[in-house]
Amino acid sequence: MEIYQLKTFVTVAGCGNVTRAAHILHTTPPSVSTHIRTLESELGITLFLRTAKGMEITPSGELLLEKAQEVLDHVADLFNLAGTLQNRLQGYLKLGINANPEYLKVPGLVATLYDRHPELQVELVPSNSADILNAIEGEQLDCGYIFGEHHHSVVETLPLSVTEICVVVPARWAKKCDGATWSDIAQLPWIVPLTPCPFIQEVERVLKREELVLSNTVFANDDISKMTLIDQGIAVTALEKFEAMALEQAGRATIWRPDDRLQAILSLAFLKRRKQDALLQLLISMVKELWHIGTSGETAC
Repeated sequence: MEIYQLKTFVTVAGCGNVTRAAHILHTTPPSVSTHIRTLESELGITLFLRTAKGMEITPSGELLLEKAQEVLDHVADLFNLAGTLQNRLQGYLKLGINANPEYLKVPGLVATLYDRHPELQVELVPSNSADILNAIEGEQLDCGYIFGEHHHSVVETLPLSVTEICVVVPARWAKKCDGATWSDIAQLPWIVPLTPCPFIQEVERVLKREELVLSNTVFANDDISKMTLIDQGIAVTALEKFEAMALEQAGRATIWRPDDRLQAILSLAFLKRRKQDALLQLLISMVKELWHIGTSGETAC
């Protein structure tokens, strides 16, 4: 099957006449007829009925027409993007980050962007997954990293990695972790964000199974408050492993390791309708490159 055959099919369906289609396509009526016959032979389907009034599309042809147009649209998008990338890309991208930039591979992303497209500008906006999703939907952000699942129908995600979640306990409570159970840990004060948090939701999933709840909570959304409460030995929280290990190695906290494996998916989120934007496609392709995401969409773990 060739692209020109699909183009002929769509054109004939649109005008219903071989001669008019030949004029539109700058070819001859016999060539148009040959394209249609060859396509019908390859598909094993009759696309048109030849009538005295012209070419009447069949029900099977109608079903295939929309898909054929989609293929042609994607080919056009491909050529448009290639034409854009021949020149230096210029623009401004706002990227939401919800964790340590090093863990998210943001320094490498920014360095690669600036190296290949020095006229691009990138703004990094620290936030949390819930607010990043809302900002993407409201178009205050172009894209952003999120943890966990979401229910925003207009947002698409590119899974990047499975993130291990750790229960982080202030250093002065390290002995409380020895032989501790979920019941013991649940009774400690916990730092809980005001917005929905995939990490806390994962903890609560296990607690629900154990018929436990977090009853002693301190609400804090920003990282400075969370780190201060941990440093001062006031409350426990759940963090991704990269950040938790850094705190433990610095002697600021200890990691309680339950038998349960707590985890969440890290993804890059963006508006579905903006997926074809040249700048967004460029960023997505570079994120895939950094996270070793193949064309089949497999997740790097």
